[in-house]
Amino acid sequence: MTWSDLAAECPTCSERRAFSGEVRSSGAERYTVHRCDPCGAEFTTWRPRFDAFLARWEAAPPAEREAVLRALHALRTGDNVAIAATLAHPGALPFLRFEETKLPVDVAGAWGRLVLDHDGFVPEPGLAARVEEALAIAVQSGTAGPVAALVERLDTLPIDALTAALSAMPARLGAAGDGAVLRPLIAALRLRGGAWTELAARVDRRWVLPALRVALEP
Repeated sequence: MTWSDLAAECPTCSERRAFSGEVRSSGAERYTVHRCDPCGAEFTTWRPRFDAFLARWEAAPPAEREAVLRALHALRTGDNVAIAATLAHPGALPFLRFEETKLPVDVAGAWGRLVLDHDGFVPEPGLAARVEEALAIAVQSGTAGPVAALVERLDTLPIDALTAALSAMPARLGAAGDGAVLRPLIAALRLRGGAWTELAARVDRRWVLPALRVALEP
C-alpha cells in the first residue's frame, strides 16, 4: 500500500482527499481524518483493512510522524528547498504515488532511487510496490535512471515482483507519460530467456495503450 491509498472521498464534493495523518478512535475502531479545503469539510473514514497500519502509525515516535508529515507537505506543494533537504538527508518519508507529488523532473531520478532502496518509508512498501513506483516515475517523468537500476538488478530481482509491477502499469498510467523509457527493461527481459522472455511476451499481449506500446518497439 501507499500513503495515497489512504485518501477517501469527500461526502460533500465527492473528490478524493488525502489522509491528514490524524487518527481518531472509537472503541477498537480507528478512523482516518481528512480535510477538504474547497468545501471546508472535515470527515473521517473507517476502513478495517488499514487498521494494522494505523495502529503502527499511532505507535510511531512523534518525531517520526512529524518528519513524514513535513516531507508530505513538501512533496505535495513543490517546496524545492524542503525537497532538496529531504533528498540530501532522507529519514522517515511518506510512500506517496509520484503523480500526487510536485517533484521537479530534475530530481525524479533521485526520488526513484529512494523508492527502490530507502528503508524509512511509511507505509513500508513491499518489493512489488517499489518496482511499480519506480516504473511509474520513469514513465511519468521521462527519467531513465529508475529503469537502468532495475535492469542492473535483474539477477537478484524476484520475477514475481516485476510481474506484478508490469501488470499494474496500464491501470496505473492510462494514457499518461511516454513508455519509451521502458524499452531497455523490455529488451533485457527478451534477452534473458525462459520465464523472463515469457513475461515480456505477456506484456506485449496486454499493453495495448499507445503510451505503453512504444516500450515494446525494438
